[in-house]
Amino acid sequence: MNKAMDKAMNHFFIKTCLVMLGISFLSNSIAETTSSTAPEEKTTTKIEITSNNFRVDRKAGSVFYKNKVVLTWGEIKIHANKLSRQTIQQKASKTTNKASTDSTSTDNEMTDVEIIEAEGSPVVLTFTDPKTNKTIYARGNQFKFMPASNSMELTDKATLTVTDLKRIETDIKARWIKLNLTSTSVDRIKARGKPVRYSHTPKQGEGISAKANSLDLFYKTKNVHLLSATITQGADTFKAESITYNGDNGQFHASGQGENRPSTIIEVETPTSKDDSSNLPVEDNQLENMPKEDPKKKLQDNTAQNKEQSDSENRPQVPKLQVSKI
Repeated sequence: MNKAMDKAMNHFFIKTCLVMLGISFLSNSIAETTSSTAPEEKTTTKIEITSNNFRVDRKAGSVFYKNKVVLTWGEIKIHANKLSRQTIQQKASKTTNKASTDSTSTDNEMTDVEIIEAEGSPVVLTFTDPKTNKTIYARGNQFKFMPASNSMELTDKATLTVTDLKRIETDIKARWIKLNLTSTSVDRIKARGKPVRYSHTPKQGEGISAKANSLDLFYKTKNVHLLSATITQGADTFKAESITYNGDNGQFHASGQGENRPSTIIEVETPTSKDDSSNLPVEDNQLENMPKEDPKKKLQDNTAQNKEQSDSENRPQVPKLQVSKI
């Protein structure tokens, strides 16, 4: 009896050990698989703000900076007179899939969003692309930065210039300019205004200047989409509801309907002679070169001539003396 029980206990112990070893091996395999397939964590760059003065409002959850404010975020620098940081709550759209019906449903949730706003005369943004060494200078009297969405907005006399220190490649003037970017790269530039003024000078070929109500520039591909646009290139002018321009090869595509159909105005220069009077007849040419008479002077001369003639008629006639030879 005791031997049978000992034998049963041994079998139970062996089975338990084998099960535990299997679970341990399985868990290690899962851990290795998870670590190898897990996505890498996004690297975050710190935002540094310096100023001569700052004030903290804990109740409002805001921090205010004043006098010679400088915000640094990677390769981006912001210079302003005043700057504020605050956290507000916004509705975040969260989309979930329903497997049973293959449809989507959206639930609105409140989330904390940090907003950085600045004022200046103007606020100046500088960014140097480490890959191309090109520098973006952007200005505006009002500035807004939303780190969660990687977007910066400039309003009130907003301008943006892209330069490689040898030439101005791109120049934008608008009421509102928005940059979608990270701390090390620019993805997209949008502008709105009536009008937005845009100019681009390529390395080779002829540059353009444009006016539009809306501009959307994809920075890496240099594709520019303009709405209600007019483009001038040399002596030619192109108008259309929608124009897409490529800054690398200088090609563009226009589209529109009705009154906004694409149109082209081409200026043609015709040769003209420097001296148009040489084409006139001889008589006309002589008349053209003759001095013009003054009517008043002519009237005075005629009056004097008539008076002299009248006096000569009324003067007594003196008989002529005849002299004879001796």
